[in-house]
Amino acid sequence: MICSLSLCRRRLAVGGLLLLISVVSAVGDQESAVPVSVPALLLIAPTDLSAIDAQIIASQRRLKAAALPGPELERLGWLYIAKARASSDPGFFTLAGIAADALEKNFGLTQEAWLLRGHVLQTRHRFAEAEELARRLVNARGTAADFALLGDALYDEGRIAEAARAYQEMVDLKPSLDSYARAANIHWIKGDLDGAVQLQTLAVRSGGPGDAGALAWSLCRLGQLVWQQGNTTEAVACVARALELVSDFEPALLLQGRMFLAGGQASEALVPLARAVAILPLPEPRWVYAEALRAVGRISEATEQEKKLVREGLAEDPRTVAQFLAIRGQDFALAVRLAHAELEVRTDIMTHAVNALALAGVGRLDEAREQRRAILAEGTVDARLLLYAGRVAVLGHEPDAAELLQRANRLSAQLLPSELRLLQESISLLPTGAGPKGNINQPTQNKTS
Repeated sequence: MICSLSLCRRRLAVGGLLLLISVVSAVGDQESAVPVSVPALLLIAPTDLSAIDAQIIASQRRLKAAALPGPELERLGWLYIAKARASSDPGFFTLAGIAADALEKNFGLTQEAWLLRGHVLQTRHRFAEAEELARRLVNARGTAADFALLGDALYDEGRIAEAARAYQEMVDLKPSLDSYARAANIHWIKGDLDGAVQLQTLAVRSGGPGDAGALAWSLCRLGQLVWQQGNTTEAVACVARALELVSDFEPALLLQGRMFLAGGQASEALVPLARAVAILPLPEPRWVYAEALRAVGRISEATEQEKKLVREGLAEDPRTVAQFLAIRGQDFALAVRLAHAELEVRTDIMTHAVNALALAGVGRLDEAREQRRAILAEGTVDARLLLYAGRVAVLGHEPDAAELLQRANRLSAQLLPSELRLLQESISLLPTGAGPKGNINQPTQNKTS
């Protein structure tokens, strides 16, 4: 789960002070036994009772007793990465970053620190810095983990061919959940949905209980892919398994809520979506939750969520704020500024898509067409991407507008209600007889569980 540095800071601002107070009382008489080169913040025992928390506590105990703390500190840093993924709490990425700094400065474990820090930089959208560290690692030793970091940075920078080569090196060196999942993303972005499902299934089968967060994430991704194939039953099963592994797993709750909403079960969607927002109050879960609230007539609550989405999301996730504003037709000027600023940071396909939609909204169609070409360059099959490209095409009177909107309509179960309305409006702009045959796929009453 990618989250911004500002959210990490907010999560730790109060908790960090309380944790530091706890260190004094928890360490107490044993303080002299704690290595002075290990930051005290890393030695605070978590309060949760999950398997990963038990591993963190065990690692902290070994660290306090270790004659040579460096290797154990590295293990603890990776446990914080695993905890961040399992809990959807980006504050644990901050702790991993603290561990990386100590590894390099206090123990001379430079390459180990680079890899750990690279993953933290990746979560903070500092992709160029993550790529630089990854290239250093690839040149110095070239492990599967090094190629994974390099591929991730390149993928988010929109350099798909280079990312694919890095991921292939990773698969060749170490076939695993992590490598298969990354290969699946390459197949997905290239428009090979069946291949993506096959590889993501391999990723899930390669996972184990040792990293419940990684396995739960892989299950959610598989759920998204099979849902796109139209297999709602299997998608629901993937979400259920993810929640068994990690209760209150935010990505699973969000996907569950989206499937309920698409199935015409807005009331049922409110429960997982409200929980998702409580766990991680970022723009995307707020947006989906607001859609469900509107669907059941709780308009004032929906409006409040949308205000928070924009107000708080400007720092947390400006791209999703731009996307929301452009879909709703609100403050296109702000949407353009936010989307353009995001393009300075990452040039992945969704960032191009949001830019295209925002630019089209203010009539800058020549620039929107440039972004549209980037959306379609890889042949990705995705409802949102096709809708946004189709929107630009219909406003610009492009010859492929009807085809793009037809394709978006076939996948419209993956669209939010506000996006469905934009799809309907876009189709109405097509020349007579050029639109999709039949009606727009509105949410149905089919049960998702």
